[in-house]
Amino acid sequence: MHPVSICELPEQRYLGLIHTGPYPTISSTFVKALDAVTAHNLWPQAKAVMATYFDDMTQVAPEKLRSLAGIFVDPGVAVPEGMTDGYVAGGRYAKMVYTGPYSGISQAYGDLYGTWMAQNGETPSYGPSFEIYPNSPSDTPEDQLITEIYAPLSSKP
Repeated sequence: MHPVSICELPEQRYLGLIHTGPYPTISSTFVKALDAVTAHNLWPQAKAVMATYFDDMTQVAPEKLRSLAGIFVDPGVAVPEGMTDGYVAGGRYAKMVYTGPYSGISQAYGDLYGTWMAQNGETPSYGPSFEIYPNSPSDTPEDQLITEIYAPLSSKP
């Protein structure tokens, strides 16, 4: 099990490109999204490279899953043509820090939503999960890639 903590997050704005299809195939959309960030000179405004996953993969067919690859930015940043903007809701989140190849992230989600939530009396809240990538596969060995996984939690009474 990877380390998990609970945190309160503010609402966060993103810019990116929508991906439709199995979540593990988002890498091609990431390439296009980060190329667009470069082309529009958005790196100075980027707070983090991120992805958000809008659908529950246990309820939606793989070819219809919707996600977004992009960056977090401040609210005042203009939306370049061809990119989508939106917000990740603020609130209470479980944060799992997964270290390893991206191919292991599905198992990390299973550990977080299954094992950890059950053992800690937590229930997921309505809303998408998201990930932040503090390092890059272009210059980091696969076994040292860090993915911060954020899962929205129901409020405790």
